[in-house]
Amino acid sequence: CRRADVVTCISRRDLDVGLKAGLFAAAKGSFIPTQLSRAVIEGPPIIDGRVHAFLRALGLRPQAPIVGNVGRLDPIKDPLLFVRIAASVRALNPDAQFLWVGDGPLRREMEEQARAAGLSESLRITGFLGREDVSIALRAMSVYLLTSQVEGTPLGVLEALVGGVSVVARTY
Repeated sequence: CRRADVVTCISRRDLDVGLKAGLFAAAKGSFIPTQLSRAVIEGPPIIDGRVHAFLRALGLRPQAPIVGNVGRLDPIKDPLLFVRIAASVRALNPDAQFLWVGDGPLRREMEEQARAAGLSESLRITGFLGREDVSIALRAMSVYLLTSQVEGTPLGVLEALVGGVSVVARTY
């Protein structure tokens, strides 16, 4: 952070921690407060029909339980743990389906591990989606599974909770 021109934090706490730790000079630090998307809180109109259409387009069954996550496919988010947990859940509940909204450098490895674990028919990775589609994806989830190794402000968790989705998170 010392060589960066600007450091932007999504919470006042993160900014204060960075400054206190000497990670960057006060003049370089900025804080942009986060706001939960109105689409997540209120949901787009006719949400049920849109959720079902969204899931069918992905080849998922709307009536089956869906475990999901929204995030980058990179090591800090630990999507490979998501695949391992998906395989364990699937062994206990063959109807369970899995949805990862996002993309990143671990996509190919995640897809390969999903295939190796026999999850080709039940796990979908959407790539990046627009805000309204993320809202629809969150509302489709039965459970939001946070596999991140570390989170500052887990926006996906907050949005899932606001949308009435149960959250399971790892401890770290």
